[in-house]
Amino acid sequence: MDAKAKHGKDYQEHIDALREVQSVAALRDAFATSLKNLGVSWFTYGGLRLPRTGRTDPVIITTYPDEWSRHYNENRYYETDAVVRSGFQNFLPFRWDTLPLRPKQKRIMSEASEFKIASGLSVPIHGPSGEFALLSVASEMPAADFERVLNESRHHIHVMSLYYHAMINDMFAPDQTVEAIELSPREAEVLSWTSEGKTAWEIGEILGISERTVVFHIENAKQKLGVFNKNQAVVKAIMLGLLKP
Repeated sequence: MDAKAKHGKDYQEHIDALREVQSVAALRDAFATSLKNLGVSWFTYGGLRLPRTGRTDPVIITTYPDEWSRHYNENRYYETDAVVRSGFQNFLPFRWDTLPLRPKQKRIMSEASEFKIASGLSVPIHGPSGEFALLSVASEMPAADFERVLNESRHHIHVMSLYYHAMINDMFAPDQTVEAIELSPREAEVLSWTSEGKTAWEIGEILGISERTVVFHIENAKQKLGVFNKNQAVVKAIMLGLLKP
């Protein structure tokens, strides 16, 4: 098995492991294990606005070192943290070393490094009705080494983060019914290729259709699934059994 095929198999195993859990704690542990297998040390999930759950207080789940979490909260760093602020402003994952930092934000990053939190990637999650969450993964690796990990695993970390978020929503709002959704064969096909990180142009080349037609099918799938972007469409389709990871 070549490296690409093995990576795809590992990714599917990660998603399958998340699907099997039945509690928030078990989901946290399964996600943390999957990330460690990809070379990521810790993660923090902040569900700041989750209208589906009916909650008004944030859902915070973390595997960061306890000492750092206490220090961060006691100093109210979340009020000025560049990562949190950038999460509200961005729609795509971003590396921490690309963020412009003010002096206090530089100090937060410097203090984090004292707890071996050296590099990170954050995934902003925006959804219907003002839904917002931020999932950040962090590593002890220097930025250059972490970038090499991301070159291989960035897309998978992105989709796995969306999957984690969707499962948290379901666990905190388990009684909501989901209407039956049917995807056309072409919609399922383009979402399947999207799950592999292919662009609309690349999918068009593979399927022998125009990029515009691919976008049309993705937009139809998004509308049917009631999601904000194509990666969320992939995740929801997987959760509903309409797509195999």
